[in-house]
Amino acid sequence: MLKRIAIGLVVVFVCSALVIGVYSDATAQSAKAKIVLKKYPAFKIGLLANDFIKPLPLSKDNMKKVMDWASANGFAWIEIRDPNATLTYAECKELAAYAMSKKIEVIYALNIGPLDPQFNEVFYRGCANAALFAANGPRVIRSSLPGPEFNADPKKSVWVKDEFDKMLAIVNNAANVASSFGLTFVLEHAYEAQQGDGTSTFGIVEVLTKGNSNIGSQYDLANFFAVSRAPVSPDAAKWYFDKFAYKTGYVHVKTSKKGVVQDVLSDNDLDFGVIFDILAKAKIYYLGIELPQQATFEAEAKNILKSVDYLKSKY
Repeated sequence: MLKRIAIGLVVVFVCSALVIGVYSDATAQSAKAKIVLKKYPAFKIGLLANDFIKPLPLSKDNMKKVMDWASANGFAWIEIRDPNATLTYAECKELAAYAMSKKIEVIYALNIGPLDPQFNEVFYRGCANAALFAANGPRVIRSSLPGPEFNADPKKSVWVKDEFDKMLAIVNNAANVASSFGLTFVLEHAYEAQQGDGTSTFGIVEVLTKGNSNIGSQYDLANFFAVSRAPVSPDAAKWYFDKFAYKTGYVHVKTSKKGVVQDVLSDNDLDFGVIFDILAKAKIYYLGIELPQQATFEAEAKNILKSVDYLKSKY
């Protein structure tokens, strides 16, 4: 019996040591030389802390662990996704200082739609937090557009006029608030259609064309194919990226293949090179790897590093 207990304790110790080792090794290493793409050397390659959300739920300490790993593996920046601005101002101030010590830039992102009743309260807190990171990264705050109106109807793909008018007023105000903090409010396209008819139905295009000049865009290279409820052709997606490149804050890089998001970056429904050329011409340099979330830190880290190898080998 004692022998069995002893063996069990050894197994637990070894497993714990392996898990802890993933973080301690990353912390012990000095910052690795930044990842560089041969064809696009100006691009800054980052990752989403949200990639690790299953093993590392949002918290101050877990965001430090992501920074440790990102720094040790040559990433230039991370996106901290704080959906409802639950990280405190003091926590973000500490994280901003930690990021600077790790030579990692940070983009702070919300994930609340403008028609959510809590949007304004969350957005004000979020702007205060985002401004803390702006000294060491692009001066943006990000959120998505769809909110409870899309969650309530799984078939919904556009805003109708009443919804759109209300939402646009909120977005315009939020963009002005962000500007007062020295930030640009960038919006990510997700469930909604690329565009409506502009009279009775509306999509992301109408937000960017009818909204005020303080509103920016946050591209995702797969959402139009694999997330949108009204998927578009690669040519239509290219038109959008080209038309609104000047409004872009940064980009999520993930792969859609036949409308399905892939676990590792590979050839996309719309070739990355087509978009990278547009981004390089527009001097938009922040690319963040976004992958489906795996259950363990090790599995997600492996997929991210495979994705880096793909980008470096092809671009």
